Amino acid sequence: MKNNSNVDYDAEHEAFGEIVEVFIARSVEPHYQRWEQQGIIDRTLFLEAGRQGLLAFGVGEEYGGAGVNDFRYNAILNRGLSNGGYAGVALALSLQNDVVLPYFTDLTNDEQKERWLPSIVAGESVIAIAMTEPNTGSDLSGISTSAHRDGDYFIRVSGLSCGKVAPTPACRDNSQRTIACNSPSL
Repeated sequence: MKNNSNVDYDAEHEAFGEIVEVFIARSVEPHYQRWEQQGIIDRTLFLEAGRQGLLAFGVGEEYGGAGVNDFRYNAILNRGLSNGGYAGVALALSLQNDVVLPYFTDLTNDEQKERWLPSIVAGESVIAIAMTEPNTGSDLSGISTSAHRDGDYFIRVSGLSCGKVAPTPACRDNSQRTIACNSPSL
């Protein structure tokens, strides 16, 4: 792995870079043109990324993760994919690891973590987030959609227009969450 940055990498990072290179050669390069033509990445990519330990690095070992909070691993993965010309895959895995995952690690209780994190780490659950509504774009602080408690669940949603919802990544995810505000003070 060639290091063209000012970031310090140690032997573990170098070894991880080699894993990324093999992953790209075996699991990305042979399929990338087809995915581009189809406009969608196969879910098998996420399963293989999970098998190779390329998903959810910071998730604790109790949920099947490595428990490594070192963003250099994310950077190595993203750089390898981007330098290889696989921007779509880089974006999909970065959205999974860097954008959506914190909602599951930081905003969930223990029961929810036990239910969701192992399948995210394994690549069995491709997670996405729909964080836009008319006149809001991706400014989450401007969301007016609200959820109302009905017993033990938040099920009734007001202010949501299905005319503009953009979940990411562009693959067939099996777990979608909708962000809504349930406190007028937020």
